[in-house]
Amino acid sequence: MYIFKETPQENIDLFMERIKVAQNATTIQDQHFNYAVLCLIGLYDSMAEEHSDFRNSNELKVFYKESAKELVKLWRDLNAYADITYFMAEVADENEWYYLCIRRSVLYILVNDYKETEVRQHIELNDIEELDVELKRVGLEQGPIPTEYIPRGLSKEHWWWYYPDREAE
Repeated sequence: MYIFKETPQENIDLFMERIKVAQNATTIQDQHFNYAVLCLIGLYDSMAEEHSDFRNSNELKVFYKESAKELVKLWRDLNAYADITYFMAEVADENEWYYLCIRRSVLYILVNDYKETEVRQHIELNDIEELDVELKRVGLEQGPIPTEYIPRGLSKEHWWWYYPDREAE
């Protein structure tokens, strides 16, 4: 489980730091990439209540624009993220559901928050549809996640956290 304690600005700074490390890494590039995109979930969590005004800030708009430029430099990682998540779901053991939900929420953010950027071009929606079918299979056995462990600030479209108690809407 992840505990998100950073402020929105700290999540932005961590994302930018990790994405640049991933770009320059000669080994374990995917781990740095994964840590960077995890900061996107942290950003949502940090804007849930005490920093809700950040959602409409100019800083957030600048972040999405600048982070999109950095993400597309790692286009192979973007291309592979849904496929790797699908493979993880296919072979999931009994403790994988939380991490699958995290990864699916990252994909949701990448598709929706970056839809007007080049990032979106590197994520296949068909791959996500196939992943969702697999998540429903795994979720029947492992879901839902207890509410207290779900990152705050995620919309109801993140149905996988609540599955099978709540279906996709």
